[in-house]
Amino acid sequence: MIIFHGDNLVVSRQRLTQETKQFSGEVIRLNGRQANLDQFQQALEASSLFGQKKLVIVEDLFSRPAGQEKDKILTYLKQPTTANLILWEGKTIDGRRLAGFKNAQVEKYLLPATIFKFLDSLGQNKKVSLYWLRQTLINEPAELVFFLLCRRVGDLIIAADLGASGLDKMAPWQKSRLVQQTKNFPLKRLVAVYGKLLEIDWQQKTGQAAYNLPATLDLLVASL
Repeated sequence: MIIFHGDNLVVSRQRLTQETKQFSGEVIRLNGRQANLDQFQQALEASSLFGQKKLVIVEDLFSRPAGQEKDKILTYLKQPTTANLILWEGKTIDGRRLAGFKNAQVEKYLLPATIFKFLDSLGQNKKVSLYWLRQTLINEPAELVFFLLCRRVGDLIIAADLGASGLDKMAPWQKSRLVQQTKNFPLKRLVAVYGKLLEIDWQQKTGQAAYNLPATLDLLVASL
């Protein structure tokens, strides 16, 4: 069993893709938020239709709301097994929740601190933002930075429009940070920036961008 988790979704997805491509046999995918215990048992225990080896990939099981079915599934998965099983989680899993998976190969992928310093600096000091952007791009792909920038601007739009009440799924400290950051960005300005991000995305995907993505990000941040 392999468990991939952490907030660096790009790298953890790459590892999942790598493992999948290297596997020769039938690949079965289960939605961890919805699949029941019977489906897990069927996927892991039933013989393959063509006698092939099987790889079972389960996504976001730990993000599933608490309940008896989830508890039953986790108890079942903690039992010794020879099945090829990968659990992929799009967030960091508390180490205490992994304690029962004694034979699992656990790989955690975290975003670098520089990327959060870049995102948190937006709207405060342009030179500082550019510095942390360039530091981040030394080791991280521009696509990841662009994705997180889009997400941050989207969150700021919600915070500017609805306040902390619109960020109900976030921790209190995250809500406070975002609401504070909106003081540097009027809502109208944030919407305009988001529109520019959509334009950049379209240009990059259609090959119509004047510059590559790192240079485009640099120019965008310089204009904020």
